[in-house]
Amino acid sequence: MSSSDLHVVFDSASAPPLRQALRQALRQADEPGRVLVFRDNLSFGPIKPPDRTRRAAWVERKFGLPLSFPEHPAAIPAGAMERFWKSALTGSGRRVVWLSRRRPSQYAGLLEWAWRLGDRPYEIVDFTRIEVGRRGWDGRPWHGTIEHLFQLSAGEILQNGLIEQAAAPSAAMRSRWIETWRRLRQENAAFRLVRSERLVSAPIDHFDRLLLAQARRQYWYKAARVIGIAMDKPAAGGMCDTVLTRLPAQAGRVRPARGGGRSLAHPLQRGAPAAAVRHAACPRHMLRQAQHEVCVWGEQLAGPPGSLRPFTSS
Repeated sequence: MSSSDLHVVFDSASAPPLRQALRQALRQADEPGRVLVFRDNLSFGPIKPPDRTRRAAWVERKFGLPLSFPEHPAAIPAGAMERFWKSALTGSGRRVVWLSRRRPSQYAGLLEWAWRLGDRPYEIVDFTRIEVGRRGWDGRPWHGTIEHLFQLSAGEILQNGLIEQAAAPSAAMRSRWIETWRRLRQENAAFRLVRSERLVSAPIDHFDRLLLAQARRQYWYKAARVIGIAMDKPAAGGMCDTVLTRLPAQAGRVRPARGGGRSLAHPLQRGAPAAAVRHAACPRHMLRQAQHEVCVWGEQLAGPPGSLRPFTSS
């Protein structure tokens, strides 16, 4: 490990504890190598190619999300991804990628990384199955797996020996990742989610049934509740950090929460995004921003919620 090393994470919150851990490991005040953040969440939207402008237009058209939404491609500073790839492809030191393959955003980022790096050498710290010890939110000792590096402090990263877990993937594994990304780019689906530790395509209506299953007919429910419960379901495929904001035609009406002003109840058109859930999207810390309730009307659902239907391009 040296100051010329390049470390890559897939969410900005994971960068500070990693930088601090690397600095402590080297016992120096200078920057111990660079920590770059791969900002684009490629688990949703068009990826053939993953053009920022095209992806931003797709998100606006399909979901109507505001630019303040952290997952919005348009929220990425202009030129940020170009600078990221310039640093990644031209650096002379070690390249180390930190991720969990249980998160579609991180898994998709890894596949794009493998696609771009080609035969260039790099290592990964894959904590998908690594059990770590840390202090829980209540101060008690906790052991288990994590899905984001920011779940650990700098000291816990060192105590669990994660820096020493860096290893170069085999040639066969790199080839498999590149081939998987080639297939996913060709399918160019609305969503990519994790199934049996594999990243697979899903159509834009994949989560409709899952969302509807969380609310009873003819009752008003806060959007935060509907989405929050859906996020923890196995059928969500790890999508809790993306855009579970779409409701199908059966979703009925949308209105402000009680005390939220004049009623905005209106029938939803087929495939239209529900205004009630635009600001209640993941990640979890955004759920409290929901200011509306959702009323679900229509026939009872048939089949398991969130079952993966045959792929259709969207």
